[in-house]
Amino acid sequence: MSENKDYLEREKEIHDTWALENDYKLFNPDSFEKGLSLPEFNWLFKDIDFQNKRVLDIGCGLGESSIFFAKKGAHVSAIDISEGVIEKGREKALEEGVKIEFYVTNGEDLSLFEDNTFDYIYAANLLHHLAIDEIIKEVNLKLVKGGSFFSWDPIAYNPVINIYRRLATAVRTIDEHPLTKKDISNICNSFSKSEVKFFWLTGLLIFLKFFLIDFKNPSKIRYWKKIVEEEEKYSSFLKISHNIDQVLFKFLPVLKYLTWNVAIRVTK
Repeated sequence: MSENKDYLEREKEIHDTWALENDYKLFNPDSFEKGLSLPEFNWLFKDIDFQNKRVLDIGCGLGESSIFFAKKGAHVSAIDISEGVIEKGREKALEEGVKIEFYVTNGEDLSLFEDNTFDYIYAANLLHHLAIDEIIKEVNLKLVKGGSFFSWDPIAYNPVINIYRRLATAVRTIDEHPLTKKDISNICNSFSKSEVKFFWLTGLLIFLKFFLIDFKNPSKIRYWKKIVEEEEKYSSFLKISHNIDQVLFKFLPVLKYLTWNVAIRVTK
């Protein structure tokens, strides 16, 4: 990442624009619970008790996850670099009747919070936008001993996804850097315990459908968001594809690195 931090301004700009253009509809809670369109989230938090836990949502975006945590009984702080998405998050939290402390800042600087504060810290689709080593250093400082960090991000190696990335220039920045094997290893080695799981291999056929059959422009339509919004439409396929993937990974582990996303759960 650039030493002069120009990338932070580019991230802010694209997400401010997204906030203005986005027709904000809160994700159906079932999307988190069922794990069909958001299997990473479902795996990360399956059987996790949020009641009275202190949770920090880094790069919270429009606040869907933050609201989910709050409804589960957590005391939630949420940050994002974009003032635009934070404002929409505040509005939606108010509508949903939950209390969330929203702040405008970036994930590389958590100085707003005292060290050893949070039981859980969550970063969804964020690490590949910023300096991973700086975020991990900050996360380690802010977690209580025994606290956990949960994250998921895209991986660097799938050729189909890499073509999509080159096409989807309007919804991405030039600074994005999908995770490598080295990144995953470095994150895990920074904590005392770690678990890693990979998602979306055969399910990527939906991307091809959107592009080749539905003619959805990847620079205008965020494919991942469309999948979440239309989960019921694709529920049978998603369930089958996720199961097939896990069987394939068991017998051919190398295929894990051709997936779309990796989810990482680590403990301080």
